[in-house]
Amino acid sequence: MPITDLTEGPRSYIKLGQIRKGEKDAEGKPRDLDYFRVTFMNHPKKDKIERAFRDAYGERPTSLNVKFAFPTVREVYDANYECYKQGGLYWKAGSSAKKGLYWIFYRDAETAEVEISNGMPRTNVGADILSRPLDLNKSLYTTLDKKNQPVEHFLSPVGRLEVVIPEVAEVAVGYFEFRPESPRDIRNIAVELGTYEFMASQFGKSLLGIPFKLFRREETVPKRIGTRLSAAPSWVVHIEASAEWGSKALEVIEAMSLPEIIEGETIEMLGPGDKLPSFAEFVEKSEAHSTPPPEIHFAPIVIEDPLVDPLSMWAVDYAASDWNKPKNECAKILAEKFGTKKIKKSVFLAAFLPPEV
Repeated sequence: MPITDLTEGPRSYIKLGQIRKGEKDAEGKPRDLDYFRVTFMNHPKKDKIERAFRDAYGERPTSLNVKFAFPTVREVYDANYECYKQGGLYWKAGSSAKKGLYWIFYRDAETAEVEISNGMPRTNVGADILSRPLDLNKSLYTTLDKKNQPVEHFLSPVGRLEVVIPEVAEVAVGYFEFRPESPRDIRNIAVELGTYEFMASQFGKSLLGIPFKLFRREETVPKRIGTRLSAAPSWVVHIEASAEWGSKALEVIEAMSLPEIIEGETIEMLGPGDKLPSFAEFVEKSEAHSTPPPEIHFAPIVIEDPLVDPLSMWAVDYAASDWNKPKNECAKILAEKFGTKKIKKSVFLAAFLPPEV
């Protein structure tokens, strides 16, 4: 059997580099830039990749030509709340209108043991953590700065956009990851990409092949300094399709909005002195011009019995609904009953059938 936890997942090319908005100053504090700061990953062709990029954009690019390797926004962009410790991801959370804030990944700050993975508890401690509300204002751990002052570390928003840069693609096939880390930039990318995905879907297309431009633009935005709110300039990020693609897309959508012309059947009209055909002649003529109905072939019905993870969100929700118990308690029962390996769905559902009399 394959190791599905390692072999199944989102598709991706090799990562060639990182695109960021800012950098850290001498004191280690982040500061915004008015251009994109691009770094390059270790690669057999790293020097050629960097040379191709610098030849096209120079050292301080404010605009990048990008395309996407996959058809949907979901496959090229996501955003989560994250917190790192000692170079590794320790905490990750999501948020939605339906579920609110929820944990996706959780490590113990001291032992680095994984308590929660893929939103599901892996230990009793993880189940207890999931039963409590998540607070973004709660510090996850504390360090000391160069002046021996305590620094609290919290969950903060991080977006990840995988883009292909055409000028580099001639040297190596791979993607650059852009990380927006402000709510404004994360929201801009999401709503703007979503708009173009919707436009493309109106005429049966996707994000694949659309030429985009990722760019910085100075805007006046509200900023909170302590307890005060003030307006200040900031180099905000946007993404837009090329003007040529946009105009052609609108032309196609406009053409599709025109009313459809339906061709009717030609009917012979009777002239002066023509004799009206009898009913039998009319039926005979109609049958001669009619086409037989197409044959319908029904494919055999195959009932599949897929494998399911007994600790998946679906399984825990199903058990909680059937047993009328809290999800963390259901997760413990399922772990004791089935373990952590995937089982057939019929076997899982059989555990909820009433006993035979």
